[in-house]
Amino acid sequence: MNTFDANMKTGHSQQHALFCPVLYTLTLFKDEEKRTVELGFSGGRLLERLLQEPGQVIDRDTLVAYAWSDRVVGPGSLNQQVYTLRKILGDEKNLQIIQTVPRRGYRLNPTYIIEQSRLASATPLPPLATGQATAQPYAAPARAPSGMGRRFMAITAITVAVAGYFFALPSPELYASMQRVGTNTVMYVDQQEPQVKELIKTTRTLSERMIQLSDQPIELAIVGSADGEYQIYCSLHSGQHHVLKLHRDDIQSVSDARLRDCVN
Repeated sequence: MNTFDANMKTGHSQQHALFCPVLYTLTLFKDEEKRTVELGFSGGRLLERLLQEPGQVIDRDTLVAYAWSDRVVGPGSLNQQVYTLRKILGDEKNLQIIQTVPRRGYRLNPTYIIEQSRLASATPLPPLATGQATAQPYAAPARAPSGMGRRFMAITAITVAVAGYFFALPSPELYASMQRVGTNTVMYVDQQEPQVKELIKTTRTLSERMIQLSDQPIELAIVGSADGEYQIYCSLHSGQHHVLKLHRDDIQSVSDARLRDCVN
């Protein structure tokens, strides 16, 4: 199932929102104002799943399984998360963006989508000398969505290459530190340089475990978020790409089997 970032209209006049599935954020734009909202893992995953099939009804069980993977939750969790997304999007009264289909599930109204871009495979990261590390913004301009002016492009139309992937991001910069470990590359990514340093400190042992468990040279990208949910992208020498989602509290306890599934 493909994953998309999306530029969406909201329930507020002259406001639009940019969804970034990498960081589980919605960035709201109106006039000169910009506000980024952390959706959290479940909220981000719920919106991500609805955006995968706009206009299609997705049943409740499918949404719960996608947004609360590895967790058992009651039906009220989905109801609350839908309400929270509607409130952020200014749709809690009209219920037109995320629509309820009685006794079936929910659908995302495609008329509110301005543009979607698929997160697709891209050129692998450039090689680094052994031990070399950087901490600087990685950003390149992308084309502006149709009908949008240059100001919008300057604020939001940004892509970054991470472990063989291109991601559209809701801010002009994303900070990353790339490190070479033998024939492997590890990239630590977050929204600010101090957060990258903390991410390295927290996940260095994890990245070393993954390298040891791999049967081939790999490129890893560990993307942090404010709520402690990490996305780990594994780009293999064979050309395959895998994604592992992991909470900060689970780093020490994650099994070798789960890590092998990502790196092999």
